[in-house]
Amino acid sequence: MSSPPCSVVSPPVVAKSSPPRRWGARAVLLLASVASVASSQTGPSPLVATSSVQSLTLSDAWPEARRVFSVEAVAPRRPDEDVTLEVGATLQVRWVPADDDPRRPSVRARMSLGERLGRWETTTALAPRASAPVELDVLAGDDCNLMEDCFWDAVLDVELQGEHGPGVVEVEWISTGSLFFADGLNTPPEVTLTLGLP
Repeated sequence: MSSPPCSVVSPPVVAKSSPPRRWGARAVLLLASVASVASSQTGPSPLVATSSVQSLTLSDAWPEARRVFSVEAVAPRRPDEDVTLEVGATLQVRWVPADDDPRRPSVRARMSLGERLGRWETTTALAPRASAPVELDVLAGDDCNLMEDCFWDAVLDVELQGEHGPGVVEVEWISTGSLFFADGLNTPPEVTLTLGLP
């Protein structure tokens, strides 16, 4: 049986998940970053939803990967209020070569929302079998009005770059959605923010 999507309802709460222990500190930093942005605004705190850890693998045979998931913000009372959605992903990337080839690949990634394409971000050259993975952050945003159901297809593109020998790049990632409300307005009741990821 597949896991249900991550969903939160105002007032802001973070969706529960059970990521590996090494993600714990990173999740705290992600939420602290959201709180920092929110504190610089005069409006209410954003509604935040965080997925569990996802994974993918890149190789010569599969140098590109795309993950598509839905993001939805719904307010049953249909208030006339503009909101801004930001969807980001933090990737932890590790290069596992099949031999001692000294060449070191890199990985680039991009998050997009519908037709709004995010910016490509690229890792440094990946050391083979590094004790700690390389982290990469990507972000995309869009606006909507809660008088209508706000629905997006979020797309995470990940690509293997550069010369390298045989082997695989292991990628683990989590996604966080943040719904920001207009300055000076209270959070509308019963607003739901859902990421279509477990």
